Amino acid sequence: MTTDPTTVVPGKFVMSVAEVWTLPFDASAYLSTGESVSNVVAAMTKVSDGSTVVLADAPTVAGNVISQKLNGPAELTSGDLFRLRFTFTVSPTTDLRVMTLMVSVTE
Repeated sequence: MTTDPTTVVPGKFVMSVAEVWTLPFDASAYLSTGESVSNVVAAMTKVSDGSTVVLADAPTVAGNVISQKLNGPAELTSGDLFRLRFTFTVSPTTDLRVMTLMVSVTE
């Protein structure tokens, strides 16, 4: 089995601290023919101090789209930048991929 390095998806997602939002990520472009997304784990950290953000909901998968619900009022703080990492299995021979998305939080 191989482990792929972390991929950082360009750009940032911006959301208000008052929002509850489901962040979708289409992993199709990162998969080879015959691969699919399974066993997804999401982890979020605050970039400024590395502290872990406890996410109330587990990620969901529909096809190759991974979605993570973010509850701004309960989980995020205004003015901060957060790193959301999805770790998932793609095939019996590639056991791990990590995708990193940045989430910027405004008032």
